[in-house]
Amino acid sequence: MNLQNRNKKLITWIAISGLIIIVLFPFFVNPGQSMVSKFVNAILAVFISNNIAGFILGLPFGIIKFKNLPYNKRYFNASLISILVINAFLAVGTIIASIINMIKMI
Repeated sequence: MNLQNRNKKLITWIAISGLIIIVLFPFFVNPGQSMVSKFVNAILAVFISNNIAGFILGLPFGIIKFKNLPYNKRYFNASLISILVINAFLAVGTIIASIINMIKMI
């Protein structure tokens, strides 16, 4: 698989995990806040915080992995992987929190 197709798949999975976070986060996390502020927090987490953290984590990982590529391609690919891992952890945490809240309601 070439790097362009891999990056497209990573971006697709980042978008899917981000959508899961944006949809589930407002309904099941922080019950004391308004829905608007919950949606804003979810959107900020997905589009700003996770991306910044992913690109920061991509710096050292880009040096270590993909040694045969130029640094800008290594960095972008490592950053996408970091963003996907961060989104996956947040999505799994949001799903677990929603399950726990559903159990509490029963």
